Amino acid sequence: MDSLNTMSKDEEKRLKFAVADVIILFKEVVPVSIDEMLKMIRKELNISQELLARDLNVSYATLNRWENNKSKPSRLAMDKLKNYCAANGISGSIVAELERYR
Repeated sequence: MDSLNTMSKDEEKRLKFAVADVIILFKEVVPVSIDEMLKMIRKELNISQELLARDLNVSYATLNRWENNKSKPSRLAMDKLKNYCAANGISGSIVAELERYR
């Protein structure tokens, strides 16, 4: 720990950038889970679980189980979700991440 206290400002800055690069790489290597994606979609659209469930034509309980990682959406449900995201202008990064779940 003493070596961290004796770092120059330049060294400290380089270390912060290195840590940020590792975090970015980690996010690219480790895919986002479907439960996290559903939460991101709802946050981006500022809607509740109930509304998203209704829009996807699934029950609130089903969507809740997906978001709490108790079950996974079927292929048909994933297709509905992808179409829903495309139709509602969800960011490309989320749509691209959904494509990984084929």
